[in-house]
Amino acid sequence: EVWTKYLQQWGLNGKTDQVSFKNCVPLVTHKDLESYIRRIVDGDLTPILTRKPITTISLSSGTTRGKPKFVPFNEELMESTVQIFKTSFAFRNR
Repeated sequence: EVWTKYLQQWGLNGKTDQVSFKNCVPLVTHKDLESYIRRIVDGDLTPILTRKPITTISLSSGTTRGKPKFVPFNEELMESTVQIFKTSFAFRNR
C-alpha cells in the first residue's frame, strides 16, 4: 500500500478507517502544509499529500503575507470542484 509522505508521520500503521484517521491526524492550516505543497509545485511527483497524482495547481483568490496560496488538485478533486461551481452557478442564475 502506498502512503503519502505527509501521512507517514502520524503513525496510522496501515489503518485506513475514519476513526483512526481522525484520532491520529490533526487539523492543520495551509501554512502547515506549505513545505509539502512547495515540493509538489517544484515538480516532485511522489505521493506527498495524496496517493493520486496532483494534476493542477491553482492560486487562491486571497493572499497571505501579500502572496496568493498554491492549492493542489488531483483529477477527482478537480472534477468535484467543477461540479460544485456548476451547481452553484445554476442555482444563482435561476
